[in-house]
Amino acid sequence: MNNGSLHMKGNNSRTTTTTTTSLTDQSLRTSLIRNTDHDTSLDLTDVSILSVGLKRYQNHNHEMLTDDDEDNEVVETSDDEDDDDDDEPFPSNSTNALLNNTNNNDDMDLGLIDPDTQAKLAAILEATGITNSPIPEDFWRDQQVVRLLTSSVTNNLNGLHEIANAISPSNINLSGHQEKKSKSTNKDTSGTFVRACMNNDIRTVEKILQTTNGKEHLNDVNEDGDSVLAVACSNGYTDLVRLLLTTIPDVDINDRGTKQDCTPLMEACNAGHYEIVELLLKHNANVNMQSTSGNTALHYSAGGGYADIVRLLLEHGAKVEETNENGHTPLMEAASGGHVEVARALLDHGAGVNTLSNDSKDKNGNDSKQHKTDEMHTALMEACMDGHVQVAKLLLDHGADVNMPPDSYESPLTLSACGGHIELASLLIERGANLEEVNDEGYTPLMEASREGHDDLVNLLVSQGADVNRTTEDTQETALTLACAGGFLDVAKILLSNGANVNLGQSTPLMEASQEGHVELVQYLIQNGADVNQTTPAGETALAYACESGHSEVAEILLNSGAHIDQAENEGRTPLMKAARAGHICTVRYLISKGADVNRATNSNDSTVLSLACAGGHLDVASLLLKHGSDPNHLLKDRSNCLIEAAKGGHTEIVKLLLEYPKSVTQRTQIIPPTNSVEPLHYDVTNENDEEKDKEQNLTVTMSNTFPLPSSSSGDNNKRSSQTTNSPIQLLKSLQKIVPRNILDVLQTGVNESIKLHADNDTK
Repeated sequence: MNNGSLHMKGNNSRTTTTTTTSLTDQSLRTSLIRNTDHDTSLDLTDVSILSVGLKRYQNHNHEMLTDDDEDNEVVETSDDEDDDDDDEPFPSNSTNALLNNTNNNDDMDLGLIDPDTQAKLAAILEATGITNSPIPEDFWRDQQVVRLLTSSVTNNLNGLHEIANAISPSNINLSGHQEKKSKSTNKDTSGTFVRACMNNDIRTVEKILQTTNGKEHLNDVNEDGDSVLAVACSNGYTDLVRLLLTTIPDVDINDRGTKQDCTPLMEACNAGHYEIVELLLKHNANVNMQSTSGNTALHYSAGGGYADIVRLLLEHGAKVEETNENGHTPLMEAASGGHVEVARALLDHGAGVNTLSNDSKDKNGNDSKQHKTDEMHTALMEACMDGHVQVAKLLLDHGADVNMPPDSYESPLTLSACGGHIELASLLIERGANLEEVNDEGYTPLMEASREGHDDLVNLLVSQGADVNRTTEDTQETALTLACAGGFLDVAKILLSNGANVNLGQSTPLMEASQEGHVELVQYLIQNGADVNQTTPAGETALAYACESGHSEVAEILLNSGAHIDQAENEGRTPLMKAARAGHICTVRYLISKGADVNRATNSNDSTVLSLACAGGHLDVASLLLKHGSDPNHLLKDRSNCLIEAAKGGHTEIVKLLLEYPKSVTQRTQIIPPTNSVEPLHYDVTNENDEEKDKEQNLTVTMSNTFPLPSSSSGDNNKRSSQTTNSPIQLLKSLQKIVPRNILDVLQTGVNESIKLHADNDTK
């Protein structure tokens, strides 16, 4: 073989020598050696497959750099091969070329390279982007590499992924047609250095640091902006951390990367790497620096539950009462995570057991309230939220307040009740917790437990004497109303069996259950004496709530239990009106079948059942109401009607329905032209010269029951008509101010059809 020369066989039979490339470092070789060291090895078959694939891609790239024709076939030949061998399949020739350069490796026995194995290799190389990069031939003649690769008897592809990654395009430097090796640039070594650090490739890191000035890598960061030291600390690469600290001159032990967030010490503490933390502290890492969220290394280790690291940090001067952006101290973080030993260590070093979150200090050390929120918690409250009994016991033993702090809005018992932590609630009650303490919503622990459906905790609180009929100050809510709103039947049974008033509250338990559609609970409440016709201060009933929410089955239960079907609230809206306005067609149909009044108007006559459906855009409901006799021409207090309500809402289909309906505006609210004109109106609503058109058309309409418009002049004497008459132009122009253009188009069509219909009737 002619020292690895490649010959191009093409139409012009020209021969060209390939380009030579070099690796910017020995990362591939290092990767292969490391594979062997870690017993992740490849046999010769794998090596030859890899070589074949790489040679093939190398020659492909060579063709891109030469003037040869695109259809040239690339083959590799040796000096002792004749021309007949040129037709031998490429994999075999490439394999022979590799074997011919392994000299002393007599034990190598290459088997056939099956297509499936080659396909796997191609997929790996494609995934790493190697298809666009050439590889130096002399590398594959490195006997040490070949010996290492053939040391295994396994026949698999386990190591190819790492090898392919090592020879990815970012690790290869194309040097053109020159055989001279390119010099590594700072950018090249920086990329390799970062990757080596991320992969814990100590040998590569050592070599780079030996061949370059370590200061060049002081500011190297990964894609996320983290320094290489921080990455090594986070991943627990102790030896690498030690190497970086001792080799790189002036290394920044507190390097926070480009994001200016966590220091290497914070990363190590967050991940719980004690040895690295110890190493960093020996190199004088700043133990009290804060991240962008205000956390210190002590916050991270406390939240992670690393008691040994917490003690180590405290020994090196970590501030035990430092707060983060939420006002949390390390003790609060430990309590929230349920870390008893961490909490104990912090308490032993003077952590404040009753410190409130967000009780922070300004830059001058003065109390600052600007970051305070309604959720000001102590460490005990944090433990109670998540049910950490042992931490809570430890805190109570160290003097934690069992009841609500003066500046807070929750009590530990309320928080444990809300979470359903019965063991913790028992502990708090045993330590003297106030059963009737209320939070900012006015809820007691019993109310919170009832609202969340924690029947065991409700039982506990009731058995300890909690008031089952305690009401909130503003809305008169009770534990029972809250349970019924959530549909918690078992809780309701407990409360009622312990004396809860079934009709207590502005909105009764039955109303709450009806509004949410809890059928079984509604039945149970009625069986236990709930008043189906009781009203709220606004006059609402359980039936009105059920119909407004579309719960037809609940409505049926209520009506069968004596609810008044047309009982209106204070403004005069009936259950049918509420269902129609909300568009609940099934509920509307059911109420109509039970005799609900389809023409009922509100007390102030600002709405009817049909007008509410039209205003809401509910076509199916409007159609159903019309079929059952709802009056589309009812004149409302502002002289509006269903047509105008639909038009104002932009509901085109309902406007069409009303114009086409036999008893609608096309009949009772007639648009009548003068007898001397039957020509349909064509009105451009964008044209402002309406007076001229008005005179030319000389049309009038009878408006006995529609939107009020100014009267127009009619006849030579310009006398005002005894009827309310307006031209169609004036009608549309007035509507233009309150309805969308698409509705005007529909109205214009209806006007024209009405004019034509009236003319036809006159002719008949």
